[in-house]
Amino acid sequence: MNDFPSYPEIPSIANLHPGPQVLLGRPIHWTEKRDGSNLRLAWRDGALRIGSRHLVEASEQFQAAFRACPQADALVEFLREHSGESTASFAADFRFDPVVYIELLVKGKSPTRIEVHERNEFVVFDIRDCKADRFLPYVAVY
Repeated sequence: MNDFPSYPEIPSIANLHPGPQVLLGRPIHWTEKRDGSNLRLAWRDGALRIGSRHLVEASEQFQAAFRACPQADALVEFLREHSGESTASFAADFRFDPVVYIELLVKGKSPTRIEVHERNEFVVFDIRDCKADRFLPYVAVY
């Protein structure tokens, strides 16, 4: 099992087989798509790992932009506390080796130039529980 997985590619609804009608009668959950950069973060081997969608290690530029976000320290602490390496006093059952997926919004014009961001910030859009090899449900991520 990959302990630092990239976010899966999500096919277009139009490309579903045999057709988009397979979604009829099924609940559909979605989140707002922001125009930023997809990063994944995890606490591994005693350190923060930051990867991008296609790279195991994100560029220094993206890593610096993430660290400049006001909420970055809180996310790093969350990752450290819930990793399998944690020495926190809470029960081991709460340690799930999360990989957190974020959309990084860097100050200035967005990658496709359709948004202007006033400051560096990020939006968490999914969390993978590597211990159970599944994504957390929306309410747990919230």
